[in-house]
Amino acid sequence: MLRVIALASLTSCANPPNASAPSTATAPSIGPSARLLLRGAVSPDDQFALNQLMDTLQCKEPQRLSSGTAQRTPEPAMLPAEVLTTLEFQVLRAGQPSCAMRWTFSPRAGKTYLVQGLAGAGCGARLLDVSSPERPQIPPDAVLRSLPGQACVPIAQARAAAPRASLIQGGQYKGEAVLNPNASTRDLQGLISR
Repeated sequence: MLRVIALASLTSCANPPNASAPSTATAPSIGPSARLLLRGAVSPDDQFALNQLMDTLQCKEPQRLSSGTAQRTPEPAMLPAEVLTTLEFQVLRAGQPSCAMRWTFSPRAGKTYLVQGLAGAGCGARLLDVSSPERPQIPPDAVLRSLPGQACVPIAQARAAAPRASLIQGGQYKGEAVLNPNASTRDLQGLISR
């Protein structure tokens, strides 16, 4: 028995935890909560992750909520409701963050949120309330905390997440599903033959 305890102690000393790596989240205590989905369009060699920044105001103390790859869809996570929350979407290349986007908002009880990101020449991500999947919308109190050259803008200076074309594949226009809300008749030429 002493040998097992000594071996466990030596193993924990030989492999100290990485202070910069996010810790893994635990389920929120029983109480009102919101469901959080994560989707990402990344290259086959990349990974994407979603962290909750436990120091909401300073964008520090990342705790891993979910992660995935082009081949693996992440499991849903739960967030405590009615609590000011900062989320961070990251694309990881060779295990290192290559880009990150951060938002702060207060999840509402019973709602379902989606963080959908993509990486290619650039990096982008959206935070959406998808409680009504046919009408996804940006949470009304969501503010973008990351701006060019600034990883964590103070909340007082953060700007509201701009409503623009949805990143959800297919998108929508005035609540109706469409392939491309900006498509013209020229874009559709040749699709219908007489």
